[in-house]
Amino acid sequence: MLPSNFEYTDKNGGVKSNGSSKSNSSGGSFIIVIVVIFLFLILFFGYRFFTYSKLRKAINCGDCGYFFTERGGKDGMLPRKIEARYLNPPTENESSTWCFWMRIDDWYHRYGLWKNIMVKGTEVEVEDDFRWNVLKKQCPGVWLTPSQNNIRCVFNTKIYKNFNYDNYLEYCQINDIPIGEWVFVALVLIDQTVAIYINGELERTCVFDGKPEYNNGPLHVNYSGGFNGKFGALRYISTSLQPQEIKQLYNMGSPDKYKNYFMFKFPSFQNILDYFRGTTC
Repeated sequence: MLPSNFEYTDKNGGVKSNGSSKSNSSGGSFIIVIVVIFLFLILFFGYRFFTYSKLRKAINCGDCGYFFTERGGKDGMLPRKIEARYLNPPTENESSTWCFWMRIDDWYHRYGLWKNIMVKGTEVEVEDDFRWNVLKKQCPGVWLTPSQNNIRCVFNTKIYKNFNYDNYLEYCQINDIPIGEWVFVALVLIDQTVAIYINGELERTCVFDGKPEYNNGPLHVNYSGGFNGKFGALRYISTSLQPQEIKQLYNMGSPDKYKNYFMFKFPSFQNILDYFRGTTC
């Protein structure tokens, strides 16, 4: 019996094999597949790295804040306070970006009352029962309206009237916020204009009569009962993000399923000290 792998000479003088060429061919195909997959991974992660490099620089800058980073988000009914020292004033054309994730689980919690998502400016107490137009310093103030699933974004502005500057509260409102699912909200303030993004897409732009007044007050989150749901991944950036950067932040995923794509930032020594002192969120 002839061996399974042998060579012989045909009548034309050529050398032929009955098995080795087939095994060599399958082995070569396997190597090609591995090389193609490897090159694809290099291109994919390289694209992610360079695409997000500018965004990483923007959201990890020294004048920015990142709070409530726990997986799954924080309880929307649990009030939290962030001191003003963690929120530097705008640095570029008095522009800033605020963005966060939220999920409304039970709309009938505190139905008929204004529900606070966050407000920066006026010092308040946890038990205070306040409404959107009671606090005079809001930059911004973000609220859920009493009986409809709408978000109202409030800014205190100064308007020149009768030879004097008067303080006003102006707002931009988004209606029909989804209930029972994670929603990404971003506010981009530039001069007298605020752009509101929902799930990475521009939903509405409002131009105020006056110029929003940045304040040195603390940031209160979910005060006076808040809302029944989850809140997390709050970012404050002391400059305006571009639409594509807002989209990239949205694509990173909600707090229950982060997709960081090289966005992880190691904590600084100061972050560690703040953690043990209990001054972080």
